[in-house]
Amino acid sequence: MLTLCYAAVTYHELFKLAAQDALDVLQREQWRALYDELDADGDGGLAREEVAAKLAELGATRDAAEDVLASLFRGASRVDVDAFTQRAMRLRSPLKLGFLA
Repeated sequence: MLTLCYAAVTYHELFKLAAQDALDVLQREQWRALYDELDADGDGGLAREEVAAKLAELGATRDAAEDVLASLFRGASRVDVDAFTQRAMRLRSPLKLGFLA
């Protein structure tokens, strides 16, 4: 009987997890909106050149732009919305660059 251990989750912990999940959902929607904004030709696929143009428009340094592009595209020339959202949520920098007003 002493070998069994039950984790007692507090309401505080549950509230914290629920709040984090809600923030993740809101952030994911912001990244999807950014994806739509960056997809200049509206074809549903985001090209490296489209993001590079927006970074240049915002005045990002070449090194900063290359870091963002490398993180988002990982050697590919195009990225879909799900991959973009997942990678961008880890990166977080484009939101700080002011893509979203």
